[in-house]
Amino acid sequence: PPHQLPQVRLLARLQLRVGLLIRLQPQLELLIRLQLQLEFLIWLQPRVELLGRLQPRVELLGWLQPRVELLGRLQPQVELLGRLQPQVELLGRLQPQVELLIRLQP
Repeated sequence: PPHQLPQVRLLARLQLRVGLLIRLQPQLELLIRLQLQLEFLIWLQPRVELLGRLQPRVELLGWLQPRVELLGRLQPQVELLGRLQPQVELLGRLQPQVELLIRLQP
């Protein structure tokens, strides 16, 4: 019927749009996945920059690690040296007398 002609045209246009949307759906899904990946990369960027700035410190820590372990193993000797310090100072003060005694010996 002629009075339904505008409705038929509207329905035909809607069918074309639905068909187009169906054909575009895979691309739309891809765009959504890409958008999520882009948002993640934007979130990640400052963290990557921070890691780049921290890299020299990490390398320095790697270089320092064996030295710190060595210092840890040397700690008991360092403590012993600290306890021996007064005797070493006493020996230093006695050195002239010891040298005098050595010269006086026949």
